[in-house]
Amino acid sequence: MEQLKQVLKANHIQITQQRLEVLRVLRKLNTHVTVDDVVQALKEEEITLTLATVYNILGIFEKKGLIMTSTPSRISISATARRERCGTISTTSLWN
Repeated sequence: MEQLKQVLKANHIQITQQRLEVLRVLRKLNTHVTVDDVVQALKEEEITLTLATVYNILGIFEKKGLIMTSTPSRISISATARRERCGTISTTSLWN
């Protein structure tokens, strides 16, 4: 979970438990997914977030470059992470 916190921090995203859970599920799924896939994966782990909350979190992740939408209903993970100190952008795996 600490690594996920660092991913959010490096991308200037406020750390919340809900954002960490969504990011953790995206990491676990590690493929192109739909919002419904994310919601279902959360439900399977007995984590209840509204569809609106998941959409809002994914919108933040997309705006910050953590994910990208490949079609209106599909989500892809972006391996681009911003380095906080120097402001450069580097391509790294978010899942190592």
